Amino acid sequence: MNIGWRFKPRRRVLDVIMTSDEYLESVSSDYDIIEILEKKPKTSFWKDWSETALSAKSIVSRLQSAVEAPEKSPMPMAIV
Repeated sequence: MNIGWRFKPRRRVLDVIMTSDEYLESVSSDYDIIEILEKKPKTSFWKDWSETALSAKSIVSRLQSAVEAPEKSPMPMAIV
């Protein structure tokens, strides 16, 4: 009885489990491996400095209000 197709053995999808680093190392002798990095946008020194200054000003003002009226505002446990 001919049904029009033949049995094909299943193909193996996965031969070995390994990390990407291990895979790259295993093919490095056959291929040139390059790394592509995303270019970060340039930031202005003054923008970074002003953001840092505003953050420091906020911390100082919170600490100052906690010292002036300790019963009204809780003292922060950590400053990040």
